[in-house]
Amino acid sequence: MRLLLYIFFFSTVILKGQDKLFLKSGKIVHGTFVSLTSQGVFYIPKDSTGIHSISKKKVLLIECLNGDRYVIGEDLKKNKPPGSDSAKAGLMRNAIGMQPLGILGGRVTFVYERLSKSGKLGLCLPFSLTFDPFGIFYTSAADTSVDSPEHIPGVSYITGLDINYYFMEKKSSRLYMGPRFRFGTDQMMRGIEGYSLQYQFGCLFRSGKKFSQHLSMGYGFVKLQNVPSSSTFDPEQLYGWVSLNYRLSLWW
Repeated sequence: MRLLLYIFFFSTVILKGQDKLFLKSGKIVHGTFVSLTSQGVFYIPKDSTGIHSISKKKVLLIECLNGDRYVIGEDLKKNKPPGSDSAKAGLMRNAIGMQPLGILGGRVTFVYERLSKSGKLGLCLPFSLTFDPFGIFYTSAADTSVDSPEHIPGVSYITGLDINYYFMEKKSSRLYMGPRFRFGTDQMMRGIEGYSLQYQFGCLFRSGKKFSQHLSMGYGFVKLQNVPSSSTFDPEQLYGWVSLNYRLSLWW
């Protein structure tokens, strides 16, 4: 008698079970949800007394009669849009770098870069201390002419803003492009003050997770504002300007 009661109770639960499994094919399976494992979804079909299983890859959503819902984890990962925050988890967005080759041109340059959350846009704040390298790096004992330029003592500065748009990302490199603005006084050019506007194209090379190298070339113009009387440059004229830039950076 007790066995018959158990069979009756179990059959009643099965018949009234209205849990739903929504499949990727569009089909809806009615039954009683049992468990969810790494192997699949286990359930008892509405018209059966045995436990069946179905691969998680075929299931989109499990909706239980009590209101609980289970969204399959694999589909959450696949449906995440590119560039989402989870896809960029662990992205290092800050970098401090130096342009070592600029020292030969009379510039000691440091650059701070901040990436957007998606990692597609970089905002760069450069700062350069400029000095006259003639008489320091480029001395010539044979040059005794009166027209030889004298060394300009002291230092000045150049600052500006870069906006880098990154695209075509690969495992260890990324292409980028964007505007490049500079303003300040260049001691190597005999103390000329002005500003330049360029558009640059470059590539970022990754060296591990924390180190990178930037190599770019910029094309644009320079407008002079304060020109020494001894200079042959015309402050009313725009001059074409090309720059080659190399940067070593540390990310965090």
